[in-house]
Amino acid sequence: MPVREKGGLYFEVQYSPLDIYFPNVRALFIWYRDGSRLQPVSLFSRLTFLSLCLDMGAPLDEDEVALRFSALKTFNLELLDDERIDFLEQWDMPLLAHFQISMSSFGSNVTSFFTLLAQIGKKLVRLCLRIQREYVDLPSNFWEGMPMLKYFSTTVLKRDSNFPLPPFGHSLRIFALLKEESHMDDAREIAYHLAEVWKTLDTICDCHSWNDVPRSFYDVVNSPDSHPGFYHNHHGTDCWQCIEALYLACQKYGLRYEDREGRTLPSFEAAVV
Repeated sequence: MPVREKGGLYFEVQYSPLDIYFPNVRALFIWYRDGSRLQPVSLFSRLTFLSLCLDMGAPLDEDEVALRFSALKTFNLELLDDERIDFLEQWDMPLLAHFQISMSSFGSNVTSFFTLLAQIGKKLVRLCLRIQREYVDLPSNFWEGMPMLKYFSTTVLKRDSNFPLPPFGHSLRIFALLKEESHMDDAREIAYHLAEVWKTLDTICDCHSWNDVPRSFYDVVNSPDSHPGFYHNHHGTDCWQCIEALYLACQKYGLRYEDREGRTLPSFEAAVV
């Protein structure tokens, strides 16, 4: 029943599983703020979809850490400020296939994050990684624990990293760019390089929209004498000169190139005629 505490209205939840009272709940969206407990999410054991935003401001209580979600397939996690994620190493999510995480920086979470991937990676088919204040640096064994991964999206990869190659026969097919307010020129230049060296790819998904394509784009990509690159003055997050270069790289290596709505340029043109 609701109780008042510190001037706010809170709900006091018993420790019995809420599946008893809400047997059909399969999806839960929840935001935790200023606390150290994960009720009521810890009381729903049959979830298949969980979207969790953490702004806790304190470490989790020990009895809140080890949780089991035996049916969970999709987990979206957003960390505000510098929340830690080491508690997730004790979560049991044996069927997890889609994992999306957003955090301001790796900070002290870098080891915990890759340890977590090693634990949950066996059945992952889709991974979205957004780091807001840092470049993403992938370890050399990044692909080993995720043999079924087909879709990987991220913010800007670290330019001087080795970009670990998916091993021969790996399931990775799609690499997607997550939109950033800055450094999209770096992100597209790195994707240009990955189009050549990540041999398992068949698609690169960009974060622009073909609805905004300028007339000059067609002039460049249809000219046999055009050789666009990345050494120019960049114009915002959707720099069409960078997009030209990445588009032509995908053509060169036989990759499908999509906008953020999953459309190729020909499919977009066919839809607007």
